[in-house]
Amino acid sequence: MSEGSGKSIALATTLERASRPRSESRRVLAVILRSKTAVFGALLLGLYLIMAILAPVLIRHDPNQQDLNRRLAPPIGLGLPDANADYPLGNDNLGRDILSRLIVGSRVSLLVGVSTVILASLVGSIIGALAGYLRGWFDNITMRLVDIWMAFPSLLLAISFGAAFGQGLFNLVLALVLSNWVVYSRIIRAQVLVVREQEFVVAAHAIGASGLRILVRHVLPNTLSSILVIATLQLGTVVITEASMSFLGVSVQSSIPTWGGMLSDGRQFIREAWWLSTFPGIVISILVLAANLLGDGLRDALDPYLQ
Repeated sequence: MSEGSGKSIALATTLERASRPRSESRRVLAVILRSKTAVFGALLLGLYLIMAILAPVLIRHDPNQQDLNRRLAPPIGLGLPDANADYPLGNDNLGRDILSRLIVGSRVSLLVGVSTVILASLVGSIIGALAGYLRGWFDNITMRLVDIWMAFPSLLLAISFGAAFGQGLFNLVLALVLSNWVVYSRIIRAQVLVVREQEFVVAAHAIGASGLRILVRHVLPNTLSSILVIATLQLGTVVITEASMSFLGVSVQSSIPTWGGMLSDGRQFIREAWWLSTFPGIVISILVLAANLLGDGLRDALDPYLQ
């Protein structure tokens, strides 16, 4: 073989390897775009994100401003007296604008949900990857801890941690991270046990690569798809948990509007003013549905067993 032919083959191989990530990304994007439910879920999440970012611009009234003259005023479109177009979703038991409180409450739910998912996936994935790769005593101790952790419902753990830490955004995220990291740890450990036996990992060992380099450069990248799918599906669970904690008063300060807090405020007026609890329940349900639809689409695109 001539030197020119050898260079051509080497160049072609390099170009092929460089194009693989791009081709894989295009394939995943194509699969997601073919799924109408995944696209619908992504659009809904995008609308929620825009609403949270533009909340100061979108709200027409101070969410904490009280007007007792409009106490329990109904939403427009029902033909009931006291309805006002300036308050399209009505007013709560203290005369506060429900629409403004829903918009501002989206910031808390999305900030807590996204922060919890990122931190819980990071902590759980690292612990699970180390347990699966190192094995031995570290794996045994870690997995027994995970077994104990998973013996308790995550909602119960979150409420317990939230009550112990006290109110506050940081304490809320910390409580949710501590109650959700085990989901990632268990699944990532199982995947690492499979990946560590693959030929490319054995080859990396043979050429003298360190364990840390193999774990970071070869093992963890092969688990990213699973982490992404789990994180998307867990977003809905975290939002429901945060709303439940707000409902029970172990979330953020009462001066900050939250969807769970609005549900709690409206429960005693459910007969005479159903809109106080109905509208927060609707926005929570739609957000959870959107996260699950997108998560299902990502699973279909990234799971090799479904290809």
